[in-house]
Amino acid sequence: MSTVPGWIQKENDQKAEAKRKAEAAAQRQTQVAEFIRKRGMGFWDQLALAMQSNAQALERLESEELHGSVSKSVTGAEHNIYVRAERRSVKHGPEAAWMNLWYVPGGGSIRCWYLDRERPNIKLVVCGLPEIGQDIRAEFSGSRLNADELAEAIIRQMTAQVRAR
Repeated sequence: MSTVPGWIQKENDQKAEAKRKAEAAAQRQTQVAEFIRKRGMGFWDQLALAMQSNAQALERLESEELHGSVSKSVTGAEHNIYVRAERRSVKHGPEAAWMNLWYVPGGGSIRCWYLDRERPNIKLVVCGLPEIGQDIRAEFSGSRLNADELAEAIIRQMTAQVRAR
């Protein structure tokens, strides 16, 4: 009977652990993709409602003469939200910013064009703990935001750009 030297057993154990971790990571990715496939459209719908609410509220900013609008459409498999923030002011001059967001139901990201430039996709991620539940968040400007927070962040950025011009 031959015994396996300790260093060989250690390497074999490390390889087995690496394989187990890779399989667990692959299973987790599959679960995340399935979660987003099932619930991504709900995130998108909530985002559209929150965008509408934030855009309409621009008119309530005192002394700013701002206006916001949102329109939704579906072209083929892609859903689209078009957002516009504008200053309608004789005193400050007119100015506008617009953004297009596209989402394919079940997809893991939102395509984004701001003014006439493509921006990095907004990646959808799953956050949460098993005991309290999981939620979809969007990675935007270094943060993970829910749909309401994402809408606010986008409208605030657009408003800041309109004000700066």
